Amino acid sequence: MSSEATAPAGVKVERRTLVDEVHDQLVELLLEGHAPPGSPLRIDHLARTWGVSPTPVREALSRAAASGLVERVPLRGFQVAPLLTEEQFAQLMDVRALLEPTGAALASAAGDDAVAVRLREVHARMATAPRGPSAHDVQQYLRADVEFHQVLVHASGNAFLEAALATTAAHAHRFRRFPGGVVTDADEALAEHAAVLAAVEAGDAEGAADAMRSHLAGVRRRAVHAQG
Repeated sequence: MSSEATAPAGVKVERRTLVDEVHDQLVELLLEGHAPPGSPLRIDHLARTWGVSPTPVREALSRAAASGLVERVPLRGFQVAPLLTEEQFAQLMDVRALLEPTGAALASAAGDDAVAVRLREVHARMATAPRGPSAHDVQQYLRADVEFHQVLVHASGNAFLEAALATTAAHAHRFRRFPGGVVTDADEALAEHAAVLAAVEAGDAEGAADAMRSHLAGVRRRAVHAQG
């Protein structure tokens, strides 16, 4: 007869949620560009700024270091990691092109109407979000963009796909730099998302995979062009 597993004394479930929230704040800080590559990320300062204890900040920084968004420097603590090079961005998009079409196909094949409803809500929010002219202005747009992809991979039922996207999406958005702080490819991105959404609503797994593959190719092409 197996014994019942017990949690260590003092461990609280809500603490994990706080770490998640702090990590989200950290990623947003990096995406907004307020902390350029090489900037120190001091635990005590961030804890005071966000009104939390140092512990969740330290855990969030460790998580961000594991995904490559920040670096741990011996004897100095954490600092913002360098932006991806064009070659690294291409490699990252290669990985997304392998994984996300599969996620879109699985989500579509699941036939869950709630997924299509959620995607349509996120798509509408992305369509009406401000597109500039500052990094802060575009955050609602970028969050909706990321969420569209998150909803799909979550609906796939594959936790490994979901974890992979959580790492790659932030890197991709850090690489992208919109001239003058204005999103320049919103119309193209929205049209590509709409094609994915239509395939999901129709239960067309192959069509959803093809539409996602086309979208990622478009993102890659436009991001590299903007860097030039």
